[in-house]
Amino acid sequence: MGLLKTILGIVLFYYAFKFIARIFFPYLLKIFVSKAQQNMRDKFSQQQSGQQQEEGEVRIKSKQQSKIHQVEAEDVDFEDVE
Repeated sequence: MGLLKTILGIVLFYYAFKFIARIFFPYLLKIFVSKAQQNMRDKFSQQQSGQQQEEGEVRIKSKQQSKIHQVEAEDVDFEDVE
């Protein structure tokens, strides 16, 4: 009798989860897609506003060079010790 109740509980849980997922999954997907779409719009508008320039104007973007000075090492000659 206990085995039958366990199997029945698992089957009921499965169908209840399936029914609830069928109702709420499209709603959650719609929210996820709208947030992703809004993020893409924001990024695109930021990029477009940063690139508005007059025709013929040239901008070069480059990385800043690091402030660390590179030390040149001396070549050391090693001799074989006998």
